[in-house]
Amino acid sequence: MKTLFLYKHLEMGIPQRIEQIEKYLHTQADERFINLVFGMIKAETEKEAYELPEAHKRILDQRLETHEKNPSAGRGWEEVKASLLGK
Repeated sequence: MKTLFLYKHLEMGIPQRIEQIEKYLHTQADERFINLVFGMIKAETEKEAYELPEAHKRILDQRLETHEKNPSAGRGWEEVKASLLGK
């Protein structure tokens, strides 16, 4: 995918940015990019309405409690990363 114009045109105003995005969407965007943009817009507009489900809160609470009981249990990121990469 071609590098987007976002960084080199930060000095542009909002109307010019919208015009550039529309042009990109109509000429070069693929389905993955459109889905990504749509997901970002949807997440932003629904941010205030999102509530973590109670079941997920319980899981997080259990994991936090387990960690607080024995903070040295588990592995550090570098160890996990090495095992995932087969090193």
